[in-house]
Amino acid sequence: MFKKTDINFTNGHESKEVSVLSNYKQRKKRNLISRLLKFVIIMFELEFSLETAK
Repeated sequence: MFKKTDINFTNGHESKEVSVLSNYKQRKKRNLISRLLKFVIIMFELEFSLETAK
């Protein structure tokens, strides 16, 4: 009886940690994508300003 609840507790704990980890990874991925988008936009703006400056 005690072992059964113990196993359930550890499984629940592990799944919680995994979900936290996956959330962290998703957030990191989103941050990376937004950074790339910002970088691309800045590059386009630089190119555009250089083109208009010519």
